[in-house]
Amino acid sequence: MKFREFLLLVGVYVLVYAVSSAIYVLLFGSPLFGALDVFFYRGIALLLVSSLIAAGLSFALKKFWLRRLMTYRDILLIFTIFCSVNMLFFTHVPVTAERSISVFVLGCMAVEPGTVFIKQHMEDLFMNKYVVDFGAFDKRFHEQIVTGTIAEEAGGYVITGRGKALMKFYDLIADCFHIDKKLIHPMSY
Repeated sequence: MKFREFLLLVGVYVLVYAVSSAIYVLLFGSPLFGALDVFFYRGIALLLVSSLIAAGLSFALKKFWLRRLMTYRDILLIFTIFCSVNMLFFTHVPVTAERSISVFVLGCMAVEPGTVFIKQHMEDLFMNKYVVDFGAFDKRFHEQIVTGTIAEEAGGYVITGRGKALMKFYDLIADCFHIDKKLIHPMSY
């Protein structure tokens, strides 16, 4: 492959990635998968749709313009790169913004730059606004019901087999990465 062809192929990868990423972001403003009320799951569903668009666009470029230059391996690679990079970005930026205590605290402070905030005031603000007014606990609890890690039983809730398996996984992760176990097993402390 000549250097010029290589640059053209890299340009195609970048173009398909950029167009498909823009489509992915725009899909969040559409009603597509609006019935999925867990942000994370809707993001994954929209990522699958935009990934298929990336693969379709790649296939069309191969078939109608770059027949000799692109291979099916390129299409698979574009699909894989698109899914991987956008999933990494989605889980680290939008999902974090949607559920992060740190983002909430910084957001409160950003409204009044230069103001000195007392820690107790911020804690009260977090509990009253984030947890109570914005229903953070209810939202996270609902997510656990939707994911099947807890289930309603006898007027209350119990952890399911899926929930127990997930907690075993997190226990292993806590061991591997030396995460404070009180965050994994809070009732034990």
